[in-house]
Amino acid sequence: MSEHNGEIFALDIGTRTLVGTVLEEAEEGYRVRESEVIPHQQRTMFDGQIHDISQVTSELERLVGKVENSLGREIESAAVAAAGRSLETAACTREIEYSAKRKLTEADVSSLEYSAVEKAREKLRENGDKSEAEMEYHFVGYTVKEYRVDGIFVTELLHQQASRAEVDIIATFLPRIVVDSLLSVIDNLDLDISALTLEPIAAAEAVVPRNMYNFNLALVDIGAGTADIAITEGGAMKAYGMVPIAGDEVTEAIADEFLLDYHSAEEIKCQLEAGESFQVKDALGNNIEVDCEKIKEIAEQRAEEMALMIGEEIARLNSGTPRAVICIGGGSLTPGFTRTLADYLDLDSSRVGIREADDLESVEGEIEGLAGAQMITPLGIGVYAARRREASVFSRVRVNAEEVTLFSIQQPRVEDALLQASVDLDSISPRPGHGLTYTLNGELQSIPGEMGSPGRVELNGEEVDMEAEVSADDEIEFVPGERGQDAAARVGEVLADDPDKKVEVILDGEKKELEPVLKVDDRPAGPEKMLEDGDEIEFRPLKTAADVMEMLPEVPEKKFGSKTLEITVNGRELILPGDELLVYKNGSPVGRQAELEDGDRLKIDSSGPIETIKDLAENNFLPGDSLEVSLNGKELEIPPLPETISVNGSEVSDDYQLESGDEVEISFRGMTAGGLLEYINYGLSDRMKEEASVYIDGEKRSFSAELSEGDEITLKF
Repeated sequence: MSEHNGEIFALDIGTRTLVGTVLEEAEEGYRVRESEVIPHQQRTMFDGQIHDISQVTSELERLVGKVENSLGREIESAAVAAAGRSLETAACTREIEYSAKRKLTEADVSSLEYSAVEKAREKLRENGDKSEAEMEYHFVGYTVKEYRVDGIFVTELLHQQASRAEVDIIATFLPRIVVDSLLSVIDNLDLDISALTLEPIAAAEAVVPRNMYNFNLALVDIGAGTADIAITEGGAMKAYGMVPIAGDEVTEAIADEFLLDYHSAEEIKCQLEAGESFQVKDALGNNIEVDCEKIKEIAEQRAEEMALMIGEEIARLNSGTPRAVICIGGGSLTPGFTRTLADYLDLDSSRVGIREADDLESVEGEIEGLAGAQMITPLGIGVYAARRREASVFSRVRVNAEEVTLFSIQQPRVEDALLQASVDLDSISPRPGHGLTYTLNGELQSIPGEMGSPGRVELNGEEVDMEAEVSADDEIEFVPGERGQDAAARVGEVLADDPDKKVEVILDGEKKELEPVLKVDDRPAGPEKMLEDGDEIEFRPLKTAADVMEMLPEVPEKKFGSKTLEITVNGRELILPGDELLVYKNGSPVGRQAELEDGDRLKIDSSGPIETIKDLAENNFLPGDSLEVSLNGKELEIPPLPETISVNGSEVSDDYQLESGDEVEISFRGMTAGGLLEYINYGLSDRMKEEASVYIDGEKRSFSAELSEGDEITLKF
């Protein structure tokens, strides 16, 4: 800063008056060295907002010139305050959940708080009913109301172990036009800004010691155009507000009642306590006498309206009545105001008071031409700047070559500059490409996009993190993180089973070649088709014998089942179907859940379920070898024929009902020529047997002769 010998020049640009004050350091605080008060010659400001920049600049040049003449030197910089009339606050809660409990770092806390600020800004825009230009807000600062770790209140987040961190903040914003018009005037004066704050914050700096922030207090600064409100509790300013009604309401009511110009009405209001009546000239040129009691009656009526509106806003901001109300500013001197405000808030009259400049412990002296309560804000601006002379609370920097004005109540950081430049802070993180979502057989699936590369921030050519502090004229370059490649896949790549697997099936002697069902959005598709977002895939693979059977409409659905029979025969384990269908894979009987490979051959036999020993024999499940012979030239295949059967150590017949877990032992009998005839039901009477002759491989044999593999049997009569 460029203050001369520690002196601070503070400018209070009010609706009705311009006040310049030079503060110098004293033994216990600060002392007023010089001051100047100039009333506006015209209505160039309304409700604290500069409307005529050129006229306000001209009047301030005159004021600054007078102060410079008194000091005997040029003024290089000024501390100023923006009016609270357009101050906007937004309360916001933000939380971050972590995949596992972790120790919170400064970066974690900062990221959480600034994401809450961004959310508050969006909330403000969404709830506003103004045009897009009016909704360009300048971030002022924020106050943390409360931290929580895993739902439990804590006073600090740093170094806490947390799986979920939460913060409640109040973020403060001003429409850009409010700040820009103020900065334009200061630029026109060719002055630097030593500090920039808000009028309610400056007033609080002067009259509310930091240790009183623990109390639930309301500070009301009633100027000419607006009443600014600040609420303290829990060691911080928790809310700000504004009511567009103040001292001008009384002035305008007097002017309207007696047809006076604004300046004459203002003069009468200011001298209300000085006499019983006033001689003035009205707008028609008539000399009239204005009764003091009539003026007081008008003032008290307006004071009641002011008190009701201000009290309502205090109760809204505070969600109830505060412990006490501190009033400053010329409007607070309006007769009857503090009494009516106390009544509205249901407070004892001693809890609503007016602070005068004489009450200030940190400032010696006074501003000539102002009442005690009117001095608070001008002095507060100077005190605020003096106490923060080491902090660059106002600065202009450039973000990606665009000038950004930082108005901060703490040392600004890179985060502040990016936030003020409307940069999405999350965009510095690497961003994944767009993912794909699809359904596979009715179940929602997704493929994430590839993760991109992180962005970077450079401060004056050096890469820094978001916590780096910035100063006036710094150059910041921000490169956002890049988005990764979008997800891409072919349909076949998202299938767990081979979509090209084919199976040959023999059903009732007819061969069929089956392949999996593959459809996308109910249309046949190949595995090479590129997957699109929202695709609905139906895939019925040929993994098991059951999958094949479900694709054969010729096989009745009622025959499908999952029943199996698990036994051992002569020590060999068998898993047999207990359903009506028998399935053979590559010639061997298998269960319905048998897994298939590409090129497998299936044969389906619907001869019935395996239930008895006889069923085992008839379906070739016995372990013995078949006997192939010929009878009179006809080829015959004779299955092994049990001689003795035992199950679990007990002898049984061939109609024994098998159960899972049975241990079956079978001995097989040899086949004779006579036995062969009985097996094929070749009926011979005893007389025919006497007349018949049996030849085996051309040699005459008896009916009791044992047969061997390949024997050629001839029966002659």
